[in-house]
Amino acid sequence: MLIPFIIYIRAIGIYLLITLPVLIAPFMYFLSAIYAFFYGWFAWLVFSFLYQLIRRIKSYESKMGCMVLAVIPSVAFAFQVLDYLNPELDAWNSGGYLLFPVVAVIAGWVSVFIAGKVIKQQMVKQEGEDMEVLVN
Repeated sequence: MLIPFIIYIRAIGIYLLITLPVLIAPFMYFLSAIYAFFYGWFAWLVFSFLYQLIRRIKSYESKMGCMVLAVIPSVAFAFQVLDYLNPELDAWNSGGYLLFPVVAVIAGWVSVFIAGKVIKQQMVKQEGEDMEVLVN
């Protein structure tokens, strides 16, 4: 569960960096940052669940592809929760707000690719442990 958490924390930081140009309108930037912090946990929960399913995949390329794809429903779920829990904001039908989940998906993808090296090392370690069990 540590890898999905690290991916999430890194993605929040990347999201905040990518959205820095929105500081032209500081209220918008801080509002999007608050939404990312509060509703991003829902994305982390969905991504963590999907990661548990993806973890069993033996091919590094397939695992990374599935993780990249897992970012999309995770962000979409968090955005839907925002829409549901924040009834004064019709998030899906407001043009300006739709840019933020797109940026969140991009931030998630960048974070997943940064974590790729750790994931590959973990796979090699797991493969070595599996071989050790077979030998004994």
